[in-house]
Amino acid sequence: MGNILIVEDDPSIRKLVRVNLAKRGYTVSEAGDSHEAIALFQEVPVDLVLLDLVLPGLSGVDICAWIRARSDVPIIILSARSEEDLKVAALDAGADDYLVKSQVVIADVVERIKHHLTT
Repeated sequence: MGNILIVEDDPSIRKLVRVNLAKRGYTVSEAGDSHEAIALFQEVPVDLVLLDLVLPGLSGVDICAWIRARSDVPIIILSARSEEDLKVAALDAGADDYLVKSQVVIADVVERIKHHLTT
């Protein structure tokens, strides 16, 4: 179905997303910080990145820009932060979509992933 890279520093959120995506047939790689994300992106074939913005090391916006400079893979931001200026910064850095954690359920995330993998 697709190879998803989850970049999230909260292990419980990573697990929740990984389990739900794996149940739906996706292959999932996980990174807990920005440096691990860059390493995995270079090593593993990735069809979509699910990216948090607040990470140890580089910010999610920086990771987004780094990925976008190298690939047109879809990037979905999944962040607890809902500030408009942060959304704009992430979209300007190359994100394709932006979801606020407190405003979505896992089914919404899965639907957005399906949408970006089929367009």
